[in-house]
Amino acid sequence: MTNSSFESLDLNLLKVFVILAQELNTRRTAERMNVSQPAISRSLQKLREHFGDELFVRAQHGLIATPKAEQLSLSLPSILAELANVVDHHNDFNPAELEGLIKVAMHPMLLASVAKRLFVVLQQHAPELRLQVATWGADTCELIQRGQIDFGLCLLPVEGSKELVQRRLWRQPIYVYAKEGHPIEGNTVSPQDFAKYSTALIHVPGWSAARSEAEKFLANHGVEITIGFRSELPGSILDVLRVSDFMYPSVTYYPPEDIPGIKRFELGEDFLDLAVKYDTGYVFHYRNRQNPLYMWLQEVLVEHCRDEIYSLT
Repeated sequence: MTNSSFESLDLNLLKVFVILAQELNTRRTAERMNVSQPAISRSLQKLREHFGDELFVRAQHGLIATPKAEQLSLSLPSILAELANVVDHHNDFNPAELEGLIKVAMHPMLLASVAKRLFVVLQQHAPELRLQVATWGADTCELIQRGQIDFGLCLLPVEGSKELVQRRLWRQPIYVYAKEGHPIEGNTVSPQDFAKYSTALIHVPGWSAARSEAEKFLANHGVEITIGFRSELPGSILDVLRVSDFMYPSVTYYPPEDIPGIKRFELGEDFLDLAVKYDTGYVFHYRNRQNPLYMWLQEVLVEHCRDEIYSLT
């Protein structure tokens, strides 16, 4: 009988290989696996001996994968993910048994309305699971691919690798905020109101570099807005609203008690077409598409993390 190369291989070494291929750095690999850097170097040496190839060679700023390593990298991550799913599905998934850290990147306009709700639900059902939230940025898709961010919440569509799964969670209405006592008459905003007053907009690197949907929508109504302020920080936009007549279109729902000095205006019927352009999406790597944790998180997001006043589904 021919000896199997697979039978003699420690599967833990494959985990090391996958992270090394993502990081191309032994120090960062050690940090992600919570082991020492020498331990990673020893594992790499065992991998080299097993495959009869250098796999990763030193370069000026880290490691470079050999052709053999690149070939293995095409299939090993998905194979290991499927193996993990097979094992997990044979056990009853219990959120209460979850522990460790889960890292989430959120679009700034979703932070105020989603992060707190997600934290509360995790505290109730997975108290040992710690939550770390980052702002969605230009490198978020890459970080999800590399496993440094577990999943993201953003406005769809997201331009990224085909390795990323994008699932629509809910359709997002749009709101308009301005200071209390704003010159607009009544409580309803029309497209023409944006022609009279300057606009403040959120800026999200990697998502809103091009013209926003609000800008394109208003242009179709013959309204070219004047953007007087852009920021990556929603809080700074609210501060500007309090001292100006600027208007802020946003998909964030702020409870009135959280934004003193700011008023939320109702949208006129002309804005219905704009409202349906915004979908909140759940973005993660395809290797987790059957992971029970990620399936559970999707249910949590849909059931608990959107405002009750969201009427569009």
